[in-house]
Amino acid sequence: MKRIVVCAAIAAFAVPASAVAGQAVFYGELDDQPDASVKVKTGTNDGGSFVRLFTVRSYEVNCAGGETAVVKRSSLSGEIPIGSRRNFHARDNDGETVFKVRGRIGSNRAQGTLRLSGKTPITNETTADCDSGRQTWTAR
Repeated sequence: MKRIVVCAAIAAFAVPASAVAGQAVFYGELDDQPDASVKVKTGTNDGGSFVRLFTVRSYEVNCAGGETAVVKRSSLSGEIPIGSRRNFHARDNDGETVFKVRGRIGSNRAQGTLRLSGKTPITNETTADCDSGRQTWTAR
């Protein structure tokens, strides 16, 4: 049985007051779940390049008891540093659910992996232990 759930894993990273000089937006999907969507927004300032927003929508997770749920949205925002090799990684852990993202930003493509695991709402009143497994994503 598939259930639609709302799960917003949001991590806010410190955003300095300095102006953002440039921005790129990439749209894509999870490689094994074409109905899921991925959005990556990047920016730059005097300190370098960073990911401003990473959002994935409408993706399936496997839950205890054999149920499958669809997570409506998971997101990370703020200033996630992009390293010298164009890589980034971030993790949000609210004590019950962990949302991890790794990626690489190119000139016209972004790609990486994500994983959501832990307590996930499967109805308005019920949560279950769920895990997306390692999902690969690509965005252009």
